[in-house]
Amino acid sequence: MNILAFLLLTFSSFLVTHGGKSKTPTYFTSWGTLTCLRPIYWCFFVSYMERDIWTYDDRIDFLGVRCTRDKDYPFFLKGWQYGDEQLSDNFTISLEVTSNCTEDGTIKLLETDRIEAGLDSRHVEMNRTIDLTTDPGTQVPKYH
Repeated sequence: MNILAFLLLTFSSFLVTHGGKSKTPTYFTSWGTLTCLRPIYWCFFVSYMERDIWTYDDRIDFLGVRCTRDKDYPFFLKGWQYGDEQLSDNFTISLEVTSNCTEDGTIKLLETDRIEAGLDSRHVEMNRTIDLTTDPGTQVPKYH
């Protein structure tokens, strides 16, 4: 009976991580502008995320820590996904930004609205202008 339980667990784990419904690759692009209207030297880290329920989220692409005195910073992120987790009918994507564009300079994490795209999509696009000036998000200890 232990062998049967082991095989069932192994097979289930395989399906969750490799058994998505679509094996045709989907190309993801996201672009836009991060804005900080404070007169400070500000830093940020932005990630393009594909959200999952049963497994860990996928980071499609990211722009590591960047710092600037400019009020606007353009970004462009891209990447491929080969299907999604088992039992999923859609890709769920969003952007995550950590930034110190806050009143007191603490680092905060914010997530944009999530959008859905069908697993049969060949190309998914997301264009966002994100104003970080209004202190959105949750305080975090570091950029990520």
